[in-house]
Amino acid sequence: MARDLWGLDCCHPGCIHPGVGGHRLDFFVRRLRPPAFTDEQWERRRTWERERSPVTFRTTEFKSALDQLAALGVPEPQTGEFVLDHTQTPALPPGYDKRRVRLSSILLPRTALYFRWEPSTGQVLTPDLIFQCNFKPDATPHERATAYEIPISPEAYTTVIRRNETWSELPGVRQLATSTLLKCQHCHRALPLKALSTTSLRRVEKGD
Repeated sequence: MARDLWGLDCCHPGCIHPGVGGHRLDFFVRRLRPPAFTDEQWERRRTWERERSPVTFRTTEFKSALDQLAALGVPEPQTGEFVLDHTQTPALPPGYDKRRVRLSSILLPRTALYFRWEPSTGQVLTPDLIFQCNFKPDATPHERATAYEIPISPEAYTTVIRRNETWSELPGVRQLATSTLLKCQHCHRALPLKALSTTSLRRVEKGD
């Protein structure tokens, strides 16, 4: 039996499947409010942080997304944003008092990398379990699904590139950016190191 494929979504804006819908679940937590602040004052201090990588669902997996909302304490799961305090949601990290979850409708991002590796198995992840496909930018879904597979090299798997970049939001302000030798198989742009998280892998089909 063929082994399930897992994929890492491309993080670059515009690298999406036009007309192919899905859903995205985002997770945030709020730092514990000191007694000296009112709730309104504390909200204005940008105290929300991303708890973990977002999870992407196909349209056919919508029930799984609703089940995750229910497990986090949302009483009537549906698309939208929900704020839950420590009495409503389980297992808040220490030092945080609220969780915010948002389920939104999106166009599915394209898959940057494929993994013949399931996150929950405990198997050690090695380069030979990661691959991309060689296809033209205008390839059809069938051509992508039958394209030649290219294994990831050990060098691409381990090399981290550090460089100074200018913030697009703040011209003239530079920041240290870290990327890898890995590039998205669709848009061919380098993948930033922060995007390479196995916690955000999802089941995919070859050609996605």
